[in-house]
Amino acid sequence: MNFGLVIHGPEVIDSGHAKLILELFSRFGDVTAKLGGAMGKIAVIDAHMEDLIDINESLKPSAAIDSLLDTCDAVCLLNHGKTAENGLEFGSIVMSRLMDRNSIPLIQI
Repeated sequence: MNFGLVIHGPEVIDSGHAKLILELFSRFGDVTAKLGGAMGKIAVIDAHMEDLIDINESLKPSAAIDSLLDTCDAVCLLNHGKTAENGLEFGSIVMSRLMDRNSIPLIQI
């Protein structure tokens, strides 16, 4: 399987959760990871993960997801909200901006 991961925000990188999820998904198939948004770029560099997470484009999370829809079997959105409610609201906003949210499975972690 080909998995796409869109990582948003420095918290999910700084906490080590992004690396853990990347490693887990890599056990089951190929993984393409992209940064969604601009705030996590320095965190990716600080964590020495620029070879694992594409930081070359400055895409909004929804645009990063859209860019993976044609090449991936499933896409996950990774973020670390301050509260569960914030995380759910963020996911809802991103989903509302997708070109085709029903083309492949999309999971928020």
